Amino acid sequence: MSKNFVIIFLALISFFAGCGFQIGPAFPKRDGRFFLAEQGYDESLIETVLTGGRLEHWQIVELSKSKSPDVRFLIARNCHLTHEEIDLFIKDSCPFVRSGAACNINLSVPQIERLLNDRSHTVYCKLAHNPSLSEEILLRIHKEHSPGLLYFAKNTNCPQEIREQIRQSDDDLAKHHLALSMRRKAREEKNAK
Repeated sequence: MSKNFVIIFLALISFFAGCGFQIGPAFPKRDGRFFLAEQGYDESLIETVLTGGRLEHWQIVELSKSKSPDVRFLIARNCHLTHEEIDLFIKDSCPFVRSGAACNINLSVPQIERLLNDRSHTVYCKLAHNPSLSEEILLRIHKEHSPGLLYFAKNTNCPQEIREQIRQSDDDLAKHHLALSMRRKAREEKNAK
């Protein structure tokens, strides 16, 4: 093994570790809970972070600086954040954290535009799954970024055009999730009456 290869390999590990990348799927609730407990936060605050409850502004600012991308992801997706607070996470250097902001159902139109211009595929995938986005924006994501049918299938507001593409595709996983999301949407509409 050459010396240059070792140096490049170690540099890549440092880069990915700095943004919280790991091998395997992310588990922000599990890993965020562990990190916050390890840092000495009380259980009521930890539960509020995990469940997306209301936080004080100073807590949001403090947690936006957390070394844990899992914690920042959990805060970024919290629907109680103001647009100014969401901006803290849209500006984050870690794409995983920005994808948390893309999940937030309280995004402003300018914030959606900024996220649409993000270079991260992870961000587009989370935007495609966000049920608060308009049909126009979802179709734009599909046409401009093609994150994959599965992410739209998980969205209860998946546009009819994309639903038809899913049904005609050979993507069984997307079809399964589309059926689940359409059942969930029917339940939500029934409960709203």
